[in-house]
Amino acid sequence: MALLLDRQEVQLLDGRDGAPGVRFRAQAKPIPEGLPDWYGPKGALPGAVLWPTDDRIVRIAPHFLRVYDTDGTPVGSLTMQAR
Repeated sequence: MALLLDRQEVQLLDGRDGAPGVRFRAQAKPIPEGLPDWYGPKGALPGAVLWPTDDRIVRIAPHFLRVYDTDGTPVGSLTMQAR
């Protein structure tokens, strides 16, 4: 199981017994300039959705996607740019 703590750190837990595992920083990318005001509340940190698999953790927001190894190493990312 993957938990997003304070929207800036990821904590992995063993789904069988809840034992804590790897914990790593996973900072949310800032909202790009030029997106409409309704995109998010002022001061809110984006990217509060995680999608864990057996060997990857994906952090998803409307303007970015970032993939991590299960040890916390960033594997790749995609960021939407405002037009």
